[in-house]
Amino acid sequence: MGVSDSMLRNQRRTTGTASSPAGGPGGQNLDVQLMLTDGGPRGKADPAFDAHELPIGQWAMAVWETWQPRCTMIRTVAVKLPILIRAPRPWSRVYGPAAAFITTCARLRWTVIDAFNVVTDQGQPLNLTVDPPAEVVRQVAAAVRRWRWRNIEKAIPQLKMGEHEQAAVMQPIWSLLTSRQHNDQWNPNLRGYLKSCLAGRQWPQARLKAANLSSHSACAFCLHDKIEMIRISAAAGKEGHDWFVDLAKQAKEEAEAMQGISRGRKAQLVSKAEQRMIQDPQPQMLAGVPTGNMMHRNWRCQRLEAFRRSKADEELIAMSKVAEQRLGHNHPEWTRALVPMMSFGGGGE
Repeated sequence: MGVSDSMLRNQRRTTGTASSPAGGPGGQNLDVQLMLTDGGPRGKADPAFDAHELPIGQWAMAVWETWQPRCTMIRTVAVKLPILIRAPRPWSRVYGPAAAFITTCARLRWTVIDAFNVVTDQGQPLNLTVDPPAEVVRQVAAAVRRWRWRNIEKAIPQLKMGEHEQAAVMQPIWSLLTSRQHNDQWNPNLRGYLKSCLAGRQWPQARLKAANLSSHSACAFCLHDKIEMIRISAAAGKEGHDWFVDLAKQAKEEAEAMQGISRGRKAQLVSKAEQRMIQDPQPQMLAGVPTGNMMHRNWRCQRLEAFRRSKADEELIAMSKVAEQRLGHNHPEWTRALVPMMSFGGGGE
């Protein structure tokens, strides 16, 4: 009975991977991805819902319909409760519905008083002999959503729940994701981009460097533009570029010297050389190139300027500069479209 922490983690990872794009999870935040998989504020695709609703809901139903004598249920919980509280690994001591009920409640930060009384993570008392099972299950579902938001808050510290039911404003996001609009302003491709940003599947150069998947953290777009600028200057014979080694030019010359090589193969060799110049650039090439983080990609990169201005108005772009100075370059409001609920006075999904 019940779903242990490790089993629930495996179930959620499997569901998160299955609901991800064809390219795979891509380093996504599992809790955000499963929230998006729910498809809306009342969805329950996340295995965490069944993992909590079933053990607690079944116990609530057993109490409500008196499946066992109530004195037996009181005695069972009274025996199990201190054992599970003291156990360093409580799930290894779970046998039967009473223990599953107690341990599942603990994961949601619910306090079990006795077989019939619990207090939710928000301090609301529930009496299983008075509150019907349907209401108990409704409270469990709300607690699972809060539990999930607490997990997200750990990964994204700027999102603080406080007294709210959630850590970020979601209603505008749900409206965008469930919209059927299909034009240049909003379409399925852009909805996919939004999901990718929300779940954290974006890999700018700074993240690649932090994961030891790149030798540098400079913006690849800006670095490419600087390489082109240096290439033009070096070809024009301007001084100060003796250090520049044009691997793409060398690859092109070598390919042209080969006999029997196709045009497509030549282009492939040159392209690979260009990629090497981006992936492992000369140290002098990195000077002055901005760090390729999400804030830079979304709001600063000159290569994406035309696309950015086609989707965002001037006022919003100007606000991003102030936000970066005040909030830093990694605030979820500007990099992942997650506006903290603490920025507002009220709740709402």
